[in-house]
Amino acid sequence: MIKSGKGQKFIFDDYTHTSEDQFIAFSDKLGVPDFLLFLTADETSIKERWCKKNEAEEIPEDEIQNIKANSATNAAKR
Repeated sequence: MIKSGKGQKFIFDDYTHTSEDQFIAFSDKLGVPDFLLFLTADETSIKERWCKKNEAEEIPEDEIQNIKANSATNAAKR
């Protein structure tokens, strides 16, 4: 169970929602944030972080396509 209340702060790194409905369902558990900061990184940095997180030397082709698609989506939001 997730508890929320005034003065509590949360940082989510690499927590993504594939749809607006998923984010709304998630925020229903925590409440509506007072502040939201959306950060992006260049594709090279994302690939390096993915390899480190997954303890891998190379990224599978399907994941590379996901990274590229997400990068394009994020670039459009900037």
